[in-house]
Amino acid sequence: MSDRIKALIALGIFTFMSTLDGSIVNIALPTMSRKLHVSTSQITWVVTIYLIVISAIVLIFGRLGDLIGKSRIARIGWGIFILG
Repeated sequence: MSDRIKALIALGIFTFMSTLDGSIVNIALPTMSRKLHVSTSQITWVVTIYLIVISAIVLIFGRLGDLIGKSRIARIGWGIFILG
């Protein structure tokens, strides 16, 4: 299998996992709202904060990828995602 195909498969997996991760947060909102006894409008702050944190982390890890290698950062990211 060529490196180009491997890169395309990896990109597809990363994109799928990122989309899935964002969707899971939205699916959990009604349950979180009930369990924490807060309104739906209040619990949407969870999504807002989640997106702000993810945006900041993307910038940080992008720079780290430039410094120590994108492949290494991708493996570290996968490890963190799996542990989470």
